[in-house]
Amino acid sequence: MTGFDLSAYLGVFLDEVDEQLQILDTEILRLEIDPTNEETIQNIFRAAHTLKGSSATMGFEKMKDFTHHLENIFEQVRQQKLTVTGDLITIIFNSIDVIKQLKEAIVAGELEQMEIAQFIEELEQFSNEAHPSTKAKDMSVEILLDEHQKNVISNAMALGHHAFAVGITLEKQAMMKSVRALLIHNHLMEHGDIIASFPAIELTEDEDNFDGHVTFIFITMQTAEEIEALLRHMSDVEQINVHLIGEEHLHKKGVTESVAPVSLEDNGSKEKVVQKAKVASTVRVDVDRLEHLMNLVGELVIDQTRLVDVRGRFAEKDLRDESEFEVLDEVTNHLSRVISELQEGMMKTRMLPIEQLFNRFPRMVRDTAVKAQKEIAFDMQGKETELDRTLIEEISDPIIHLLRNAIDHGIESPEQRVRLGKPASGKVTLRAAHEENHVVISITDDGRGIDPERIKKTSVEKGMITEEEAKQLSDKDAMFLIFKSGISTAEKITDISGRGVGMDIVNTHIEKLNGMIDITSVVGEGTTFTVKLPLTLAIIRSLLVKFGEKTFAIPLVNVLEIIRLNKEEIQMVKGQEVGMVRGRILPLVRMKERLGIEGDLQVEKKREFVIVVGIADKRIGLIADKTIGNQEIVIKSLGSYIGSPPFISGATIMGDGDVALILDVSSVVRDHGAQVLEQDDSTLIKMMEDERQLVTFKLDTEEYGIEIQRAKDIIAVPTITKVVEAPEELLGIINLRGNMLPVIDLRKRFKLPHVAPTKKSRIIIVEHGLYDVGFLVDEVTQVLKINHLSIEQPKQEHQYNASNLIKGISKLDNRVVLILAFDEIVASLKYEHITQTISQ
Repeated sequence: MTGFDLSAYLGVFLDEVDEQLQILDTEILRLEIDPTNEETIQNIFRAAHTLKGSSATMGFEKMKDFTHHLENIFEQVRQQKLTVTGDLITIIFNSIDVIKQLKEAIVAGELEQMEIAQFIEELEQFSNEAHPSTKAKDMSVEILLDEHQKNVISNAMALGHHAFAVGITLEKQAMMKSVRALLIHNHLMEHGDIIASFPAIELTEDEDNFDGHVTFIFITMQTAEEIEALLRHMSDVEQINVHLIGEEHLHKKGVTESVAPVSLEDNGSKEKVVQKAKVASTVRVDVDRLEHLMNLVGELVIDQTRLVDVRGRFAEKDLRDESEFEVLDEVTNHLSRVISELQEGMMKTRMLPIEQLFNRFPRMVRDTAVKAQKEIAFDMQGKETELDRTLIEEISDPIIHLLRNAIDHGIESPEQRVRLGKPASGKVTLRAAHEENHVVISITDDGRGIDPERIKKTSVEKGMITEEEAKQLSDKDAMFLIFKSGISTAEKITDISGRGVGMDIVNTHIEKLNGMIDITSVVGEGTTFTVKLPLTLAIIRSLLVKFGEKTFAIPLVNVLEIIRLNKEEIQMVKGQEVGMVRGRILPLVRMKERLGIEGDLQVEKKREFVIVVGIADKRIGLIADKTIGNQEIVIKSLGSYIGSPPFISGATIMGDGDVALILDVSSVVRDHGAQVLEQDDSTLIKMMEDERQLVTFKLDTEEYGIEIQRAKDIIAVPTITKVVEAPEELLGIINLRGNMLPVIDLRKRFKLPHVAPTKKSRIIIVEHGLYDVGFLVDEVTQVLKINHLSIEQPKQEHQYNASNLIKGISKLDNRVVLILAFDEIVASLKYEHITQTISQ
């Protein structure tokens, strides 16, 4: 190895260290739960051995020495000479942390400065306390290795191979023991290399002097269990012992190995076979190279789009009979297929199972629980869910913070839980799943829950909201205050979950990823944080639409469906257009007006194209003028000169060379999705279906309405008898079927200029208490059907005459109908005085 530069392999080595440390973290947690699981113990031993071998190969002696001592601990656990206890698990985890420090020291070039003697001493103390378990009777075999053999074994170990002393004892009654020994020798040679045998294989041929026991020094990549499984099928074998040879054996002149044979009967049926795990072949590639390839694929997709467009224009010119067009057609189709496959393959190189992220958390949860002195049952679900590698890295910190928060603030202490009638051990579940083109990650605990009243109180105390604002907040909105900087529900600040800083950083991080976070919580029962992330990549499928005459691309990951709504299916609710889609109220946004696009088809349409889009838990409908179709697009940045216009996330180059803008669905939804009404869908639907009828009439230029059930009658204007000393609004009285009715001039009441009644004028008879009153209006227009949702409450800023007498405003198309509060009108006229006047 002298003079050979290993620096080129440092990246591969560091990746290997990360992988093996992750295996150790995962498997040791399993060992703590099930200390006798042979597969777990073997996985741990193999990982430690790989770490030792790779660090030796790279020449990192300190890491090699430390991992060698750790490997000895695992070997003693495997041989049942060391009992798995909580203290042992802790010292092993501390050792893994030391290896991580060694790795960081290697990266920083400071390995030589790091002292590991203290850590090795702690491991040796555990090793010395180990006591061998009593099994079958021991047999002593002296192993003498020459320098050449030691060098061969040492080099093999450095390359990650195992060296074993394989002891075989044949049954006493076995015939032709020497032949059996030779068969075993040859069988082992098929799976590795035999460096030496004791006695030598030639001596075993002496049938009279061979006692049926032989030990082979065997180098292999296989494990002890796999070797045992190989030999169990050989006939006349009574006992097998596979003993690992360590580095320390190579520095002694001779070693007397205490061999504890493994009885076949003690380990179950002879047919038992250890299954070798199937490992996928992988190649590590530098991320920058992948990004470069992605850019090239992006350029190819643009060129392919333009080529298809050119082919389309050729086709329009009716060149189908010409051979050139046939060649172009063939090349275009083939190129499209190749690019599609290339693009799909490149996409998959960026996708990783979220397991790679999730596997980091069990160890962290255990350590956090130990620090917080809490018992935690941690469950992970959906580890196979795939996510873009960039998102996997970015989402790590928010999840860590949410998990720590759940353990530190969410889960009660074991004593509190028992007092509350809960199990002493709290449960925390981390779950991932694909849902409607999103990856949804949730963190659930069965702890104390979030108290919205407490959040409100803290927010008011810190001056973030006023007491009045706190009273108006719903419980849901109050819970979202924890994402504001400085808000914390913790009774005491700890060093576990952010020192009481709150979770504003979590929210900011998730918003940056174009994701959303939601909270559901029940006080005393627990809390769930749900994070939704879009699968946005450099090249995406999109829906091309027209807003006015401009073409826009909407990422298909955000498109749920395309529907058409009839004009009458679109209603106004609190100034927001909404539509009802399969029992759900959908806010509608006219993007053409929102984006300020002018010059459009001003044709009155009976039906509207609505693209239903969503992000996180919000849904809205975008009203478009036309849909063009689906297309692969390459996202291009708008650049610093243009900046970040509202609702636009980038641009793409179309087949004809034009530029189309890409709609930023998340910002549109954030802007308009917040306007979804406070009532739930069932209440809204009931309100939409709750039709009422108005009698509408005109006064001057305004149109007014009264509920049809309040209008007892509508009559032409008869002779009106004046009343002496009557209020100015009282025109007089009329005789209606033997009853005397006062008639009020609404024009006077609304301070409109006096106009003599015409043929269109009418008197609307309205019941009020024990009496009826007539109201003179310019013209009765129609009986109008409206629903409750189309009525808005009047606001102070409305400039209608006597707006305090208006109880609702209904906006239909271009009409505005003011619904009058007739009881208030009569009360304002001092009706008692009017009736007294009439009776006199």
